[in-house]
Amino acid sequence: MGSQMSKNIKVLIVDDEKEITKTIERYLTFFEGIDLFTAESYVEALKIIESEEPKVIISDVNLGDGNGLDLIKVAHKYTKSNQIIMITGASDTTKVIDALELGAVDYIKKPLDMEELKQRLDEACSRYRRWEQLIIEELKKNR
Repeated sequence: MGSQMSKNIKVLIVDDEKEITKTIERYLTFFEGIDLFTAESYVEALKIIESEEPKVIISDVNLGDGNGLDLIKVAHKYTKSNQIIMITGASDTTKVIDALELGAVDYIKKPLDMEELKQRLDEACSRYRRWEQLIIEELKKNR
């Protein structure tokens, strides 16, 4: 377990409902191992993805100025290992299927249950760390 593994994982929360991002942010602030970013629009999320390259993204499917599904495509341009979890309303079932086909790893239904959100986030962080570890091992082999 080198210094690579001790780094916090950058997590981006995207929802155009300010109350939701604030609630999630307040809840997750107390947990260690993550650096939290929030965005309340598609454009804001794109800027954070480009500048910070978050490894875990939790995004609403419907954003006021764009589509959460498009964020999956953008995030995967940077790295295929990004763990993307979609937040969906009850009527968004077809969009959930689209999201999973585009490479989202999970989805959570509204109204959000914070404990469930945290559990899904933990799973996503674990998956990312395992992926990262594989890459490090491959790089060592190929030296």
